[in-house]
Amino acid sequence: MFEMSKPVRTVGFVGAGRIAGVHRRHLATVGITDVVVYDATPSRAEEFGGQIARGLDELIAVSDLVAICTPSS
Repeated sequence: MFEMSKPVRTVGFVGAGRIAGVHRRHLATVGITDVVVYDATPSRAEEFGGQIARGLDELIAVSDLVAICTPSS
């Protein structure tokens, strides 16, 4: 079994498209609402909401968990 060393409070999303939105809604059902997002298209990141990271290093630094939600092709 996998155990987290600390509770997940902030989730970082790489990509702010449809799938990221699905994950965000599901995380909200278990009380995780603090999100940080990075997207190559800044306007998409703004529409997604939450804190906007200026780069991946910043996103990783402030996130307890990172979801990579980018297209596969």
